[in-house]
Amino acid sequence: MARGNGRGLARGVGKTALTIGAAIEIATGTELLGEKIWGDSLRVLSINREDSKTEVERRVLAFSLAHQLGDQSPDRLYVIGADDLRAKRMSFLQTNGRSTPTLNNDGFAVLASALDGTHPDVLILDPLITFCGGGSTSDNATMALVLQELKRLAVEYKCAVLVVHHTRKGGEPGDAESVSGAAAIVNLARRTLMPVSMTAQETGESGVLPSERGQYFRLVDAKSNFAPKLADSPWYTLRNIELPNRSRRSTPTATTCRRWSG
Repeated sequence: MARGNGRGLARGVGKTALTIGAAIEIATGTELLGEKIWGDSLRVLSINREDSKTEVERRVLAFSLAHQLGDQSPDRLYVIGADDLRAKRMSFLQTNGRSTPTLNNDGFAVLASALDGTHPDVLILDPLITFCGGGSTSDNATMALVLQELKRLAVEYKCAVLVVHHTRKGGEPGDAESVSGAAAIVNLARRTLMPVSMTAQETGESGVLPSERGQYFRLVDAKSNFAPKLADSPWYTLRNIELPNRSRRSTPTATTCRRWSG
């Protein structure tokens, strides 16, 4: 991903597992999911406003164990979870009693402070809707302001931005127009990637058991600026990985993904 990019990843099977895997790849400089990593000693800041830091770290551990990377979190991967006060204050929109939401400069200032503290090469925001609680993600003018501010920060801090977002119900798999909310979300992103579940026909062609179809998905290049769309859609499989039982209160397994070649 080029510096200053806005890249959207729409909702689908395995979106968070794949995002975490990509973050680990970049932070460790290890190509495990088939993506080319440009550069070395890269830093990643992952901000998740849906899951706690403990939950994200469990998924980081699951991916690391599944790919024989050890049980230590990568040094250059920084995680801010939903339970972090900074994440709670990182709201991009506000209403202030007005009918039309406006940018929440205080929320973006918290994000800028986090960027100042980590100097990442890649920033991950997961998922977009949780950062926009003060307004509607369906309003084009409002979301254009949010995306433009993220682009401004990306340029200022010389980092790529990966935004995880949802698809609308009933949308066509792999179609950029199926991305939920305002068209500005896709229009202002340089690239849109969509995880798409394996179909019944693909299950029969690949020899996968119908009962296991939900464990497989491919990544479709729905939009790509400055470069041709990828002709091939790489396949991935979800797997539950048993974790060291460090706490009786935590679930001893976590879901992660691996590249799948059939």
